Amino acid sequence: GWAGNLGGVLVEGRTLRETLLLNLVAREEQELLRQGAGDMPVWRRPRPPGPAPRPAAEAATRPAGPRDLYTWQSRRVRLHHDGNRVHGVLLAYGDALAAHNMHGREPMSGWRRSEAQEKKHGLPLVYMPRTHDPSRSAWRGLAALVTGQPGGGQTTTAQRQEAAPGKRPGVLEWLALLTDESELEEDFPVRARLFGCVYGTQQSVIDELVDDSVSMPVVLLKEADAGLGGAAVKAVSDADDAVRALGDLATDLARAAGADHEPRRQEARDLGYGTLDGPFRGWLAGLRPGQDPEGVRTAWQQLALTHIRTLGRDLVADAGDDAWEGRTVRAKAGSFWLNTASADLAFRRRLRTALSRAFPDDPDGSDAPVTPDESAQPQPTEENPV
Repeated sequence: GWAGNLGGVLVEGRTLRETLLLNLVAREEQELLRQGAGDMPVWRRPRPPGPAPRPAAEAATRPAGPRDLYTWQSRRVRLHHDGNRVHGVLLAYGDALAAHNMHGREPMSGWRRSEAQEKKHGLPLVYMPRTHDPSRSAWRGLAALVTGQPGGGQTTTAQRQEAAPGKRPGVLEWLALLTDESELEEDFPVRARLFGCVYGTQQSVIDELVDDSVSMPVVLLKEADAGLGGAAVKAVSDADDAVRALGDLATDLARAAGADHEPRRQEARDLGYGTLDGPFRGWLAGLRPGQDPEGVRTAWQQLALTHIRTLGRDLVADAGDDAWEGRTVRAKAGSFWLNTASADLAFRRRLRTALSRAFPDDPDGSDAPVTPDESAQPQPTEENPV
């Protein structure tokens, strides 16, 4: 059905009544919701759909709005009977429904611009539903919810324009509008629930389901005051950079030991994101209107540093004798000696770059490289200048 095409987003309130009201876009605007004259559920149409294809003129204007879209007859069922009982059934395809450029009728999904679909349909602008990645937690896709762009960037009026690379869900645009008009307080808690599925072979089976949520104050959605929302989006990038540094450390330690580095890299990245999951959700939900965007981002970097540096120390401590001894490895710039000590030093440099706000001075030397017990260190030789 239609919902299977989407990266679904709904807003959960504290009660069922509040949830229904928050997701009811009660105003028709070009970039919020478009409702044509023929927007009605299928059971209210003068003529129910028949087996014949729709007339071209009608097909060009349908679906006319969300009511038409949500009751779209994508399948046909014909019952065979003898007047007393049904003795057979025929299942068939119904009316085709393309997913492109439905952002004005479907407010509960994000959208991305697709150049491939523009070429396919011969249109100057095509938006497709932005589906969810089941391998990523909801907070890692925060940029697409706050700004409409998966790579982040400040939320600006340009994102409402036709050339925008992406559009956030209309239901979140609606909440931002309610906040601008003081219908919602800026500290009103928003819990965005993400849902969707990943289809398998020939789009006929479901391989994976997505069901996650992320909580934040509604002020993060305001375009007129984008500072706090921008800080939250940048904080996700900070987490990505820190986890990347942890993965690079695992790679270097594996190479120093002569082991396959890719499994260890992925394991370290999964561990990093898993460790930051709870702290980031708590930090995000705790943001409040009026806070200094630079200050809250610095606080997040300090929190992330605490967790990632601890994980790095654990990796170094568990590196093993082979990694401490090290070996010569080849790189584009030439060959060099890589062991646990040099890998740890490189990790600390990368972490300082990724979370620079968390390193104002470091006067106590707490960022000094971890060193093992002397008994665990290999002794230097001419062939092995540790």
